[in-house]
Amino acid sequence: MLLIKCPKPSALLAVLAFLTCPLRVSALPSHHDIVIGNPFPAKLVIGTVDPGITNPRDGEVYHAFCQVWPNVAAAGQPPEYAQRFDVHVESSTQLPLAERTGRLLALLYGEERSRLGWDHPFEKTVHVWITPGVDPDGAADVGGQQFRNQIYIYDIYATRSPEEWLREITHEYGHYALPGVTGFTSPEAWANGFLGQRLFVYWLIQDELRGRLTADDIPFVSLAQLNDYEAKEIDPPIDTIEDCNGSPASLMQVRNYAGMKAYIGLVLYCDKVLGDGMLLNTFADTLPQPGTQATASVYLAAFERAVTDSSHFALHGIDATGDPTNVYIPSGVWLVAAAHGVRGVKLGPSGSKLHQFGNKVRVVHPGWFNMRVSATVPVSITVTFTRASKGGHK
Repeated sequence: MLLIKCPKPSALLAVLAFLTCPLRVSALPSHHDIVIGNPFPAKLVIGTVDPGITNPRDGEVYHAFCQVWPNVAAAGQPPEYAQRFDVHVESSTQLPLAERTGRLLALLYGEERSRLGWDHPFEKTVHVWITPGVDPDGAADVGGQQFRNQIYIYDIYATRSPEEWLREITHEYGHYALPGVTGFTSPEAWANGFLGQRLFVYWLIQDELRGRLTADDIPFVSLAQLNDYEAKEIDPPIDTIEDCNGSPASLMQVRNYAGMKAYIGLVLYCDKVLGDGMLLNTFADTLPQPGTQATASVYLAAFERAVTDSSHFALHGIDATGDPTNVYIPSGVWLVAAAHGVRGVKLGPSGSKLHQFGNKVRVVHPGWFNMRVSATVPVSITVTFTRASKGGHK
């Protein structure tokens, strides 16, 4: 089980002291650079330092590092490299692991920045401590922790599958980088770690499918392992929303893993079906107000508002097999269009809430409806909705 723990007061003081004395590239006594190309240009600075840097959690001295400096310049501007990660290991013998971790973190940062336009939310450099030791507080089953801009990966010589390395790093970085939805009783109170180990990997898989990345660009896992990870970790939460018969509101009120899975499924569904722009809108509308915390139900409301505020939206990756897909449609009159070769798009159930006349749909009351798409061949297609008028009675 992955848990977040706050350091003890003494450890907190050590963290604060560490943050006031950052390691500068110009001060590195022994290092070399590795340049990473498109789609997410970055520089890795790898080397050793003496007398070393002290880990604020366990007090051990770390003598080797892999710094990650992504290109943070706007598109079309000259490159501007800025440090965003500092991966610490105890000795030079662990530098290959530090490099793989740095390469993965460069990808995760690039995916989030290119899709959502975000940079790190507070302290810009995230320090990642890769240690042979276990949790200093004695929890042997804790594989990693995150506290502010400090990430700890424990027990590195324990048996870990390649998928587990991918899961551990994306989980802890998700706690740092992704919006925090909370209120769960298990497996953790906050969902952004479990969201990170799915959303970040989903983005990597999509870029591999589109040819922006190759399987060799993604550290730790092979293409076959990545596909297996998708089938086990990513597809099931999405299916929870796509196969839901109606609104998932009741699922969003569940506080155990089933509820967290539904929330994660809705986030992944939003990105898969409606795209990065809509996902950004839902995240922005979920940020908690002072004195409040965002819950899964708050995110669902933000999702529905984001779709409602759109005069045109496209649903991507819809299987034209005739099987139902769960979709949210705001009130109003909508013109529905699909790709050439689609025989029909049927929305239902018809009744007091929805009336369909060919490619025109009048939604009297907003809600979640079943959409069935049939085509001459079973393909994945895009269905677009364009608002003809507001208000379901027009």
